[in-house]
Amino acid sequence: MHSYPHTFNISTDIFLGIADPDDANTVANACLQKHFLYKVAHPYLGQGLFTGSGPVWKHHRKVLSPAFSIPVINGFFDVFNSQSRRMVSELEEQAGKEPFDHVMLMRDSILRISCITAFGDTEDKGKDFVKDYVNAVDELAHILMNRLNKVWYQSDLIYKLAGLKKRETELVNFLNLITDKVINRKKDLLKNGNNNTETKKPSFRSFLDIVLELTANESFTEDEMRQELNTMVAAAFETTSQQLVFILTMIGSYPKVQEQVFEEVMEVIGGDRDVEKEDLPKLVYTEAVIKEILRLVAVAPLVPRYIDKDVKLKNYTLRAGSQVFFMPHGLHRTKVWGDNPEEFKPERWFDSEKLPQMNKSFAAFSLGKRSCIGRAYAMTSMKIILAHLVRQLRWTADHTKMQLGIDVTLRSTGGHEIVVERRISNNNYQMEKFYKSDSIIEALTGDSNSFDPFR
Repeated sequence: MHSYPHTFNISTDIFLGIADPDDANTVANACLQKHFLYKVAHPYLGQGLFTGSGPVWKHHRKVLSPAFSIPVINGFFDVFNSQSRRMVSELEEQAGKEPFDHVMLMRDSILRISCITAFGDTEDKGKDFVKDYVNAVDELAHILMNRLNKVWYQSDLIYKLAGLKKRETELVNFLNLITDKVINRKKDLLKNGNNNTETKKPSFRSFLDIVLELTANESFTEDEMRQELNTMVAAAFETTSQQLVFILTMIGSYPKVQEQVFEEVMEVIGGDRDVEKEDLPKLVYTEAVIKEILRLVAVAPLVPRYIDKDVKLKNYTLRAGSQVFFMPHGLHRTKVWGDNPEEFKPERWFDSEKLPQMNKSFAAFSLGKRSCIGRAYAMTSMKIILAHLVRQLRWTADHTKMQLGIDVTLRSTGGHEIVVERRISNNNYQMEKFYKSDSIIEALTGDSNSFDPFR
C-alpha cells in the first residue's frame, strides 16, 4: 500500500499534491479538466483558455495557437523595445535615491505592453487608466480568492448578502467596458478603411486583429472574443509583472550574476541599439538566469486539476473524482536539480546531461497539453526588458528579506525594494574593455596580469 505524498485542505475539500516529475506530467497530459475552483473566474474570463475545459477549450486552443506563433511575437519587438526604454527612463528617476518599491512600476509597464500587443492601441491611456485597471483587477482577484478560501462565501446566498456579488459584477462590468470600447474602436477603424489620419496605425498584427478575423469566420462569438482578450491581458500583465519583480530582486542580490548578464548583453547587442530577433538565441546566460529565477520563485506554485478518469501513476492510481495539485514549487526542488536545489545557480541550465530531465521538471509555465500558450511571448518580453535595464542601470537588493503571499498568483508582499544607480556611459565601457584586454596590456607591459589603469 502506497500513501499519497501530500494532502491539502481548501475549505472542505481535500487535495492530493504531486511533486514527482513523471507523475505530474502524466496527470498534466491525461487530465485536461480544469478544477471547479476556476469557475469563480467565469463571470470575467468565461470559458477562455485559462478557465475553460472540454470541447470549448480544445477548440479555442487550436484556433488561437497561431496568434502566439513566433512570427506574430516577432512583430511585437518594436513594442517590447520602446516600452523597455520607457521603463529604463522611469527607473532612472530613482537613481541615487533610497530603496525603491518597484512593484507598481513593473505592473504599469507590463499592463501597457499587454494592452498594446493585445489591442494594437498605441495611444497612451495615462496613469489614471493604468491605475484604475490595476486596482479593478486586484480587487476582483481579492474577492475571488476570498470566495475560494472562506467556505461560507461559496454559498451563493451568503456571497450575495455580503455584497460581494454586487461588487464583483461592478468590477467585471468596468473591465468589460474597457475591452468593449477598444473592440468597437478597432471595428470602426476597419469599417472606415483606416482612413482616420489622426490615428497612428500599428506596424504589427495585434491579438485583437487576429481574433476579429476569427470572429468574422464564425470561429468565435462576440462574448468569446471579449473573454479571450480579457484572459490575454489579465494573464500576461499579472504573471509577467510579478515575475519581473522577482527577477530584479534576485539579480540585485547577486552582483556577479548581474555583471555577467551585462557583459553578455553588451557583447551581443552593444550599448544602445534595440534588441532584434536574431539576438535572443545568443543571450544564453541571460535566459538561464531568467529560467533559474522562474524555477526558484514560480508565480503559480500550485496547479489544481480535477481527475475525471482513473489515472495510473508510478506507485498508485488516482481514482476518478479525485482532486489534485501538481506543484511547480515542489517539482523545482527534486533531486533532478542537484544536491542544493534552493541555491540560485544559473549555470545548472548548461548541464547537457541533466537538461532533458530538468526541462521535464520545469513547470513555471505549467505542464503538458495545457501548458501556457503564451510562454514564448513571456520569455521574449522578459529577455528584451532585462537587456535594456541591465545595460543602462545597476541595482542592488536583498532577496532574503522578500516576503511572499498568494493572491491568485504568488506575489511579493514586502522586502523586495531595490536601490538603483546609472551605469557608466557606453563609450567609457568600450574604452575600459579595450584597455583591459590582454592584447593591449601585453603590448604595453609584456605582462597581462600586471597592468590595470582602472584599479
